[in-house]
Amino acid sequence: MIQARNVQLTKKFADVTDQLIVEMDFMQDTYTNSTKIMRLKGQGTPIIIETDNGAISYRVGNVFTNLVTIEENVWYSIKLTVDLTQQVAHVEVNGETVLENAALNQASTRIN
Repeated sequence: MIQARNVQLTKKFADVTDQLIVEMDFMQDTYTNSTKIMRLKGQGTPIIIETDNGAISYRVGNVFTNLVTIEENVWYSIKLTVDLTQQVAHVEVNGETVLENAALNQASTRIN
């Protein structure tokens, strides 16, 4: 069995200019701070979700909003809905809404 310590996944797609939904599962066997869980790019980097201070957090600039306390060896299902028309994001963790109408990290008219 191969155990990877640093996993990086990249998915490129045609420009999305209205609404985008991303779903993923995340788990850390050993907690590390500043792990980039999700970064959506296109025109700048409008979305950043990473670990911070023992939590999965939504980041805008240098401000982190804790979404859920993270536990080692526990899977988290993350669903992100980005509305580029309204310039807001909604986040669900394990089926529960944890953030609504959050400002984007950077204003953007497209994600790809």
